[in-house]
Amino acid sequence: MFQQTKQAERRRGEAKFYVVPALIVAVWVTLAGGFIASVSQTPSLSNSIETVLRSPRAAQPPTLVALARADRAPR
Repeated sequence: MFQQTKQAERRRGEAKFYVVPALIVAVWVTLAGGFIASVSQTPSLSNSIETVLRSPRAAQPPTLVALARADRAPR
């Protein structure tokens, strides 16, 4: 019984020996991949500006003055 407990503890220690470095490598690869993806897929500033200028303009929300005048208008 005692020997089985020792073997189980030894296996758990061996598992930690492999799992911890594997987790560190996995996190590093994930971060590096995310950084590379964000850098490589960024549109240029001139393309972004052209896209904004080409898009239809949204209707401007009414100002507070316009809302106040609409409230005072006779109904």
